[in-house]
Amino acid sequence: MSLKQDQEKIAAERLAVENQRVYTSWIRLHPELSCIANERLIFGYLDDVVAVGITEPDLEFAVSQLSNRLAVKSAKSVAKDQADELAERNEAIQKENQRKLAMSTDELKADIRASKPNLTPQLPESWRVNGETVALTAENIKALPAPVLAKLMRLFGTDALNDRLGVQKQTYVAQSAKGYL
Repeated sequence: MSLKQDQEKIAAERLAVENQRVYTSWIRLHPELSCIANERLIFGYLDDVVAVGITEPDLEFAVSQLSNRLAVKSAKSVAKDQADELAERNEAIQKENQRKLAMSTDELKADIRASKPNLTPQLPESWRVNGETVALTAENIKALPAPVLAKLMRLFGTDALNDRLGVQKQTYVAQSAKGYL
């Protein structure tokens, strides 16, 4: 493919994403029309407009022209769907609250820690060194140049590298000088 074809393909993909974004925001205002059949019918009707980008007035016009062919949910069914969804959410929240109320303080703290995302980046399986991809195995880490090793320690931490190397974490206990006198 040529550069021009690539650019045209990218532009078409961006336009399709933008059209879908406009449709999604519009359909939130009209939940009674929310179904795949209606979406296909509307986009089919607006086929020539889709190529340049649809707008909310375009969608309103399409609905006015296709009103007798669109599947429309009754306001009751839309309200019932929303009420059912809300009831399910409330039930899930109540179950979670009951579960947390039954926990001890230590269990609750552990649960909170476990639910927080780990924001520390994980050491990747490979790394680019001097234009080559090197697997970050214990042997290869030991052979890395000092600047690369320093960068890996800065980015991922010494604990991550030590874990990959298989080094056991040691705890040092400070002793007073009094015992040596």
